Amino acid sequence: MSDIPSSVGKEGVTFSPFPGLRPFTPEESKLFFGREGQSRSVLDSLEKNRFVAVIGASGSGKSSLIYCGVVPELQKQASKKWTIVTTRPGSDPLRNLVDSFSASFTGKFKDADTEILRDQDIGLQEWIKGKKLGDQPILIIVDQFEEIFRFTGTGAADEQLNQIKRFVDLIYSGSSSEIIPVYVVLTMRSDFIGECSIFQNLTELINKSNYLIPQMTRDDFKKAIKGPVGIGGATIDEDLVDQLLDEVGIDTDQLPVLQHALMRTWEHWKLQNDPDKPISIGDYEAIGRMEKALSDHANEAFDELNESQRVICQNLFKILTEKGGDNRGLRRPNRVQKVAEIAKCSVKDIIEIAELFRTRGRTFLTPYQPVEITEETVIDISHESLMRIWDRLRLWVDEEASSVQMYNRLSEASELYQEGRTGLWRPPDLQLALNWREKQKPSATWGVQYNPAFERSMVYLSTSDTEFKKEEENKIRLQKRRLKITRSFALVLGAIAVFAMGLFLYSQVLKKEAEASAKDAKVQTEIAIEQRKEADKQKVAAQESADIATQQKLIAEDATAAAEVSKEEALVQLGRADSEAERALRSAQEAKKQERLAKANEQLANDQTLAANIAKDEATKSQILSIAKSMAVKSLQIDDDPDLQALLAFQAYKFNLKFEGWSHDADIYAGLYSARKTLLGNEYNMYKGHTQSINSLVFHPGTDDWYTAGADGRILKWSLSDSRKSFALVSQTDLLFKSLAISKDGKWLVAGTDKGGIYIYETGKPGKEPIHLNGHEGRIRKIEFANGGDFYTIGLDKRILKWNVTGKAAQVFASSKYRFNDIAIAPDGQTVGAADRSGNIFIYSIYDPEDPIILPGSVKNPSFSLDFSGDGKYFAVGDGSGIVRLYSTETWQATISLRGSTARINDVKFSPKSNYLASAGNDSKVLMWEMKNLNNSPLVMEDNKGFVFTIGFSQDEKFLISGDEANELIVRPVRSDLLIEGFCSMIKRNLTQVEWEVYVGVGENLKYQKTCLLLETEN
Repeated sequence: MSDIPSSVGKEGVTFSPFPGLRPFTPEESKLFFGREGQSRSVLDSLEKNRFVAVIGASGSGKSSLIYCGVVPELQKQASKKWTIVTTRPGSDPLRNLVDSFSASFTGKFKDADTEILRDQDIGLQEWIKGKKLGDQPILIIVDQFEEIFRFTGTGAADEQLNQIKRFVDLIYSGSSSEIIPVYVVLTMRSDFIGECSIFQNLTELINKSNYLIPQMTRDDFKKAIKGPVGIGGATIDEDLVDQLLDEVGIDTDQLPVLQHALMRTWEHWKLQNDPDKPISIGDYEAIGRMEKALSDHANEAFDELNESQRVICQNLFKILTEKGGDNRGLRRPNRVQKVAEIAKCSVKDIIEIAELFRTRGRTFLTPYQPVEITEETVIDISHESLMRIWDRLRLWVDEEASSVQMYNRLSEASELYQEGRTGLWRPPDLQLALNWREKQKPSATWGVQYNPAFERSMVYLSTSDTEFKKEEENKIRLQKRRLKITRSFALVLGAIAVFAMGLFLYSQVLKKEAEASAKDAKVQTEIAIEQRKEADKQKVAAQESADIATQQKLIAEDATAAAEVSKEEALVQLGRADSEAERALRSAQEAKKQERLAKANEQLANDQTLAANIAKDEATKSQILSIAKSMAVKSLQIDDDPDLQALLAFQAYKFNLKFEGWSHDADIYAGLYSARKTLLGNEYNMYKGHTQSINSLVFHPGTDDWYTAGADGRILKWSLSDSRKSFALVSQTDLLFKSLAISKDGKWLVAGTDKGGIYIYETGKPGKEPIHLNGHEGRIRKIEFANGGDFYTIGLDKRILKWNVTGKAAQVFASSKYRFNDIAIAPDGQTVGAADRSGNIFIYSIYDPEDPIILPGSVKNPSFSLDFSGDGKYFAVGDGSGIVRLYSTETWQATISLRGSTARINDVKFSPKSNYLASAGNDSKVLMWEMKNLNNSPLVMEDNKGFVFTIGFSQDEKFLISGDEANELIVRPVRSDLLIEGFCSMIKRNLTQVEWEVYVGVGENLKYQKTCLLLETEN
C-alpha cells in the first residue's frame, strides 16, 4: 500500500480530496463516500469463510471499498494486529506474490521462494508457516484478479497455464487451511466471472463466498461528489452537482472518470485563489468536462515529450494495454526491462516517460510516486477507463489489437501450413500481412507474448510473398503465351477466310461461263426455228408449184431433209444449253454456300480476336490500376525525396485516369495530398487566425466566403479567393463561441455562446452592433436556420427553442428528459431532426412537434451530429462510436452504416449538391464519401492535430474545410484532379529508368514514360 500517495495530512487536505483514476487508500477513508455500510457485508463473509470475492463492473470502486472500508475496519481491531499483503497477478503471478510478501515481511522472503512455489507441491499456508512469521492474522488482497485470464486462451504456452493454475491452487490452499490465520480477498471485474469456471476449486470458493458490489444510485453519486468537497473545506454549486449527475447517469464505470474530472475541477478552482467562491460550472467547463478532462490531461503529458519520446510512449502504452477477443479492455502490467526490450529502447527512456505520467496529480501509471522505478519494477496503467477515454490511447489500443489479430492469424496459418492442412497466403490476406509487417516492424520479443512461434510465422509470410511473386511472373508469361496462340489462331482463320473468298470468286467465273453457254444455245435454237419456218415456207411453195415445176421436187425434198437435220441439231444444242445452265446454277449455289461459310469463319475469327483483345485490355487495366494503387501507397512511405514522392503519386494518378480507375480512389487521393503538402509545406492549406479551438464554421450562400467561431471569443470571415488567407474580424468578445449559423439568403449570421447568449449579426452591415438574445440556461450547443428568418437552438436545458431574427421572444418548440446533442433542419424547412443523450433521434414536424417519429438509439453510443442532404432524400447521423448512418427520409429506415472512424463523430455534413458526405470526430480524422459510391472506401484525411469539431463544403463542392481543437483551419480539395495543379512546376526531374523498374515494373505494358513531359530524365 506504500505506493499510493496520501491526500490527507494532519492538517486536512493537502492538494485534492479526489484521487483521480487511482483507488482510495486506507489513509483516505474519510474521503470515501457513496459505499457506506458495504464493507461490513464483506467483512462478515471474510470472517465466516476466510475468503471473499468482491465482484463488480469496471470502475465500480472494488479496490477502494477494500482499501477504505475493509482494511480500516480490520486495523481498528485492538485484539489483532493484521498484516496486509497486496498483490496483483500481472504477467508473473507467483513472482508478484513473493514480492508482495517480501514487502510486508522484510527479510523473510527471497527470490528462491518464487522457484519453490513454481516447482514444489506446497500449499500457501505451509509455505508461510515455514517462514515463522508468528500467529498474527494475514490478509492477502489479490487485486485485479482478472489479469490471470490474459494467458488462458489458445495462444498461451503450457508453462504459463501451469503457473496460473499453481497460483489459483495457492489461493485456494491459503484460505482453506487453518494451520495459520490466512484470509484472502480478491477483486475481479464481473464480466470475467464466467472465465473462473475452468478452475474447479476457485469456482467452489466463489460460489461459497462472494460479494457483488451493487450499482450506485443517484444519491450515492451525489455523496461521492459533495462529501469530499466538504471535507476539503469548500462548497460546490448545486447546478454543477446536477449537471455531473446528469452526465454520469447510472453508469458505475463512469466513477473513475468522474473522480478524475472532479480532481481537475478542484485544481482549477484552487488556482483561482478564492476559497469563498463555490466550485462552479465555469471551473468544470474550463477543464473540458467529463468527456474531455481525462483525455486533455493525458495529452498534456504527451505534449511535453519530444518526437522520439512520443514514439516510445506510444509503444509503452500499447505494451501495457490489450483489447480482449470480446473487445474488453485489459491491463497488461509488465516489468520495465521487458517493456524496454519490446519498445526497442533503453530502460532509462521508459523510466523517464513513466515518471512524466505518474507525477503529482497525474495518476495514469502505477506504481504511484514516491515509489522508485527500476528495471525490475512492474508498471501498469491505473485504470481501464484510460483506454476508453484517452483519445490517443484508444487509437493505440485499436491499432495494437489489429496488429495482434493479424499476428495471431499469421501464427495459426503457419502452424496449419506446417501440418500440411492449408496453403500459403495470397492476396488480399498476403498484402494486408505485408503492409502490417512494414508498418509495425514486429520483433520476436513482442510476438512471443501472444504466440511463441514468431520465427515460423515470419518465415511463412516471407515464403508466401516469394511464391506469390513467382506465380504472378508465371501468369504474365502464360498470358503472353495465350496471346501469341490467339494471334496465330486468328491468322489461320484469316487464311481460311481468304481461301473461301477465292472459291467464291471461282464460282462466279463458272457461273458467268455457264450463262454464256446458255445464251449461245438459245441463239442456235432461235436460228433453228427460223430455218424451220423458212423450210415450211419452201415446202408450201414447193407444193403450190408442184404441178408447174415437178422437176424441182427432188431439190425441195433434199431441202426438207436438210431442214429436219438442222432442227434435230438445234434441239440437241438446246438440251446441252439447259444442262450447262443447271450445272452453272449448282456451282453458283455452292459458291454462295462457300461464301456464307467464309463470312461465318471470318466473323468467328473477328469475335475471338475481339474477345482476346478485350481480355488483354482488361488484364492490362487491372494490372496497371493495381500498380497505380501500390505506387500511391508507396509514395506515402517516402520521406527523404520530395521529387520521388511527388512523381510516384502523380504517375499513379495518371495511370488511374488513363485506365479508367475510380476517380475518387482513396489511395490515389492520399498520395497526391501528401505529396502536395511535402512540396508546398505542411501549412500550405492552413488558415490561421484563431488562438483557441475552432468550434463552428458556415459558408455564406452563393459565395466562396465563410465564417468561423472559436473558443477565443472571435468570429472571423474568410474567402477562398483570397490567396493571402487573411481574415476580417466580425466580432471579438470575452465569451466562448460554441455554434454558428447563417440564414439561407446570407443576410443574418447567428452565434451562440457558452453562457447561453445568442448574438445576431447583419452580414451586410459590418461593425453594426448585434442583436443580443437570452433564453437558454448554459451553453448553446447548436443553431440551425429554417426558412425566412426563423432559427432553432438547443442548449444544456433540455429544450429546443424557436426564434426569429427580429428579436422576438423565443418559443419552446420541444423538450426532452435528456439534454439534446444536435439538431438539423430539412431543406424544405418543414422537418426538424434532433438527438438527445438517451440515444434516441426525434423527427419533428414544425406543425405538430408534440408527436414526433422516434428513431431508437443506444444510450452507450448516442448521436452527436445530424444533417439533411440538400435534395432532402437522406438524413445522416453520426454517433459516439464513430459510425455514420444514413436514413431514407421517405421511410425513416436506416439504409447504410458507414464506418471508418474510431471515436465520437462531432460533425457530419452533406455537400451543397448532395454529391458528397463528410464526417469528423475525436479520432482527428475527416472522412468523405462519394454518395453514388457509398460502398467504396472513403477519403481519409488525417492531418488535423486534435479533435475535429466542425467541417463544411464550399458552395461549388470543390473544397472541404475542417476546424479543430488545435485552432487550425485546413482547406482540402475534394477531388484528386484538383490536387495535380502545378505538380510538374514544383519538381525538378522525372523518374529514372531504374526507379521506374523498381516502383512501376517492366513489361510490354509498362514501358518507361515521362511523368512530366517538359522535364528531363535523370540517368
